[in-house]
Amino acid sequence: MPDLVKIPWSQAPIQQPQETSQSSEQLATLQRLYTFLSDASLISDVMERVPILYILLKEAVDRLHRVFGKGKLLQLEALASDDDTVLRVIVKLSKDTETPPALMRKFKQEWWLKNCSQSEASLVFDYEIGNGF
Repeated sequence: MPDLVKIPWSQAPIQQPQETSQSSEQLATLQRLYTFLSDASLISDVMERVPILYILLKEAVDRLHRVFGKGKLLQLEALASDDDTVLRVIVKLSKDTETPPALMRKFKQEWWLKNCSQSEASLVFDYEIGNGF
């Protein structure tokens, strides 16, 4: 049996994965753009599985504001099922918003339909109408 050789610490540093800091930065950025309705770790898990989601979520903010108006509350949640977990973006609208279905169709036709295949069916967009939005 060969002799075991002790490797000095300086020759074998433990490297932290860069993904951890990168995903933390990405989550922090998304938390500035969206109100999270789910635990951030669930959202992070989906983004680790489908990395392009981060870019899509960032780009979607501007597109959603163009269609629905600046200042609309955007929420992000993770929806888990037995098969998978998907991210859902919700645009909160006031009761007096005219034609929400037409606005969502416009968003989808102008941007989402061109980009949805990249999401690997892990991202959906929706709106909710409520008081005080």
